[in-house]
Amino acid sequence: MKNIIFIRTTYQENYGAHDWDGYGECPQRWKQKGSHVFIIGMNADLCLYTDPSKVFQLMLDANHNTCAERFTYVSHDIQFQKPTVIGTEADYIKHEKSLDI
Repeated sequence: MKNIIFIRTTYQENYGAHDWDGYGECPQRWKQKGSHVFIIGMNADLCLYTDPSKVFQLMLDANHNTCAERFTYVSHDIQFQKPTVIGTEADYIKHEKSLDI
C-alpha cells in the first residue's frame, strides 16, 4: 500500500554563490532561510527495515542540494489516511473573535 510521507527539512542558502564566477571552489556563506517540506509516495513499511533519515538525506543530497542551496533532513511523518478538513476561513474568523483577549 502506498502512503504519502512528508519529509521536513531545514533550508539554507549560500550567499557566497551569488558572487561566484564558477571557477575554483564556491565560497561558503550559508544562511538559514527557514524550512521546506518534501513528499514521496511509497510503501511506508520500507521505513521499518531501513534508516529513513539517512536514505532521505542521501536523496536530498543527490537530487536537491547544490552549491547555492541545501536541505537537511529533520523528521518525517507518514500519512496513513486522508486529512480531515477542520473548517473554513470563516469558521476560523468566527472562533478567533470569540476569544477573550
